[in-house]
Formats: sequence, C-alpha cells, structure tokens
Amino acid sequence: MIIIGMVGVLGLTLALSLYITRFIGQYSVLINDSGKVRGGIQRTVKLALMGEDYTTVADDIDGYLIKIRTFENSTRFLIKKPDESDLVILQNQWNHLKILLHEYDAKNGPSVEFNNLSEEIWVQANIVVTGIENSFHSYIT
Repeated sequence: MIIIGMVGVLGLTLALSLYITRFIGQYSVLINDSGKVRGGIQRTVKLALMGEDYTTVADDIDGYLIKIRTFENSTRFLIKKPDESDLVILQNQWNHLKILLHEYDAKNGPSVEFNNLSEEIWVQANIVVTGIENSFHSYIT
C-alpha cells in the first residue's frame, strides 16, 4: 500500500513538474516575442530612415503582436495578467507608425510626428515587455 501511495505521489509530482516546465516555456516565448516587437520597431524605423526595405520586419512585428494578443486572451495566465490596455496602446501606435512609415520621404526627412511616435512606441513596447516579465515573476515568486 505504501508503494502504491509513493508511486501516486511521484506521478503527481512528475505531472506538476511537466506542467510548470511547459508554462515557463510558454512565458519565455512570450517574453522573447515581446522583445522582438520592441527591437523590430527600432529596426523598422532605422531601415526606413536609411531608405531600405522594412516590410519583412514590419510583417514580423504584426505576427508577433498577434501571437502576444492570442496568448494574453487565453487562460494561461494563472496569477497576474499583464495590463491588456498596454498592448492595445502599442498596437494602435504601431498601426499609426506604419502609416507614417509609408508616408516617409527620405528627401524631406522624418516629420516631427514620426520622430515623436518612434520614441513613444519604443517606451510603450518596453512597458509591454516589462508587464509580461512582471506577470511571470509574480507567478514564480
């Protein structure tokens, strides 16, 4: 009887360990993807200012934002969910920046609005990354 109980406890411990490992892995991907959005925005602005094609990087950002939004809308956050309004603000800023990127004319240089938004969106992307990291930290502490 003791052996059966020990096997049961071992099985539960193993199942819980696998669940936590999977959960941590998903959070790691989410944190990494949010960092890719932040860095991708910087790269997109830089490529545009250099007159180079930025569409692939912009498309990647769109994909990462969809992945993050899908994860945030799921029930995978057990303890503290990041502030969804931060992601909405970032998405809106990104949509606006894409319009400004299409309007950008290298001969005339960036507009004041372009410069300001490129700074504001980096700060907002950093808020999203930090929010996701803090959500994860609240889970493991």
